[in-house]
Amino acid sequence: MSRLGELAAYKTIVAQRLIGNSNICKALFYSDSDYLDQPEMANPEQLLHDRIYLYPYKPVESGNENEVRAWITISLNEFNGVGSSVIRAGFLTIEVLAHKGLQRTDYELLRTDHIAAEIDEMLSLERSIGIGRLQFAGMNEISLNENHYGVSLKYRPVDFG
Repeated sequence: MSRLGELAAYKTIVAQRLIGNSNICKALFYSDSDYLDQPEMANPEQLLHDRIYLYPYKPVESGNENEVRAWITISLNEFNGVGSSVIRAGFLTIEVLAHKGLQRTDYELLRTDHIAAEIDEMLSLERSIGIGRLQFAGMNEISLNENHYGVSLKYRPVDFG
C-alpha cells in the first residue's frame, strides 16, 4: 500500500476505536440527556458514515442544517513529504459536533465536551493505530451556525516515520 493509502487507512482505524467505546457510541446515537444510562447499542458499526465520518462533514454545507444529532469527523491535515516515499507528520484532527438541543446532559459536561474527553483519554493511551504515539496538539471550540457547536481536537503523531 502506498504511503498515502496508509495514511487514509489510519482514519478507519481511529473510527474503529471510536465505535469500540460504548460511551462515545451512546452519546452519538441517543438524543436523551442521560444517554449513558441507555442500553448498549446492538450494532455500533451503524454509526460509521452516519455519525462518524472519515472526512470533514458539515451538515450546513450538505443541505442537512436542521439535523438534531451529534457526529464526529476524522481528518488528516498538513501531512507533507520529502521525496516520493517519505511523509513527514502532520495532524490527526477530530471534530465533535452536535446540535445545540443535544448539548445539555445529566453529566455536568456538554455532550461535545464529554465525547471529546472520552476521545482524548482513549487516544492519549493509544499506541497501535499505525502512526505512532499521539501527542495532544490543541483544541478549539467551533461553531458551524447558530444551531451546531462543538470542538476540534488536534493530535500530532510523534513517532511517525
